[in-house]
Amino acid sequence: MALIESLCVFKKFLISLILVALINHAFAQDLGNSIEFNTELSLKYFPSTNHLSGKVYGGELIYHKSINTSWQRRMNIESQDWVLRFNTLRSLKINENKNQFGDSYALLYGLNFFLLKTKYVNLNFSPAFGLGYTNKTIYTNENRIIGSHINIYARGALKTEINIAPSVKLLTGINFLHLSNAATRVPNMGLNQSSLSFGILKKLKSIDNRYPNENLGAFSDTTLNKHELQFGINLGRRGAYKSSKGLFRSAFYLGYNYKFNYFLSLSSGIDAIYYHKVYDADNNLGTYQSLATSFDNWRLGTAIGPSVRIGKFLISPKYGYYLYFNSLKPIQTYWTANSDYHFHKKLAFQTKLYVHKAEADFIGFGFTYNLTL
Repeated sequence: MALIESLCVFKKFLISLILVALINHAFAQDLGNSIEFNTELSLKYFPSTNHLSGKVYGGELIYHKSINTSWQRRMNIESQDWVLRFNTLRSLKINENKNQFGDSYALLYGLNFFLLKTKYVNLNFSPAFGLGYTNKTIYTNENRIIGSHINIYARGALKTEINIAPSVKLLTGINFLHLSNAATRVPNMGLNQSSLSFGILKKLKSIDNRYPNENLGAFSDTTLNKHELQFGINLGRRGAYKSSKGLFRSAFYLGYNYKFNYFLSLSSGIDAIYYHKVYDADNNLGTYQSLATSFDNWRLGTAIGPSVRIGKFLISPKYGYYLYFNSLKPIQTYWTANSDYHFHKKLAFQTKLYVHKAEADFIGFGFTYNLTL
């Protein structure tokens, strides 16, 4: 009965996706655009300590907007993608307990990179990020994996495309999906899964390989200022256990960017995080912050990673090591990733995520200032 109900919901969702895609097609002007539909079946869930079993079924409808500029092609970017996802999680069980999960819907934006191109077969890597809605959480069904209705989705797909006609391709691939709320509500263990996918892609127009002349010299710009300092500040909040209240953080960043070209840099810097409330053993539920639990107001770390700029957006994942962190648990390293939108040559609005191992700490919102040396 649950399966039939899920299929009915999926049918309605699919119809709405097709309507959206047809509207996009009607207004699409760029050559090489395409549309893709794929289905997926879960393989494995991790970490194993979550004790998840059962199958997740789902599908994606993807609108590929073709890249037709020289610099993006030289970075092996095939297209910009808009991804509509549906998954039914109803068959999932925790410790063999049933009926704790519902369905999820998400809208993602991503890029499609080609790794290998031949006459008949292509190999692509497609990361995408976005927001989604899940209708059952720990507060409605005690599933402890999903801490809120609204979640951040991160999906990476490795796909093989097989040309079966001039404008049609069959696709097979492996997807990796993470969804969580970045610890804005806790507990928030998050869902991590790998899946098999099968699909079909239809080109809407033929690809035009001509590049705009003004972009041809972008990778050999000798006037580029290669050295840049970056200052950043943001404010974020981690949820308190089973509460609508939160534990606030202020974050400060001082970094150095070495630009290989306008689009690619090596970025390194120092992250200083200020805790507005530290751990108090007498108020464990109100101040405990899992791997991010701190006895002191400040923690200090240094991180390094690449920065990729696409138009006004800049994406920079980094891996870091703590110079100082008086933590409850033995944590020495961290991950951080930021997305910057440049509304001015030197100023950008920034969203930045901090992670310990596979566990989100908090997400911060703020601004950065870039100073060319």
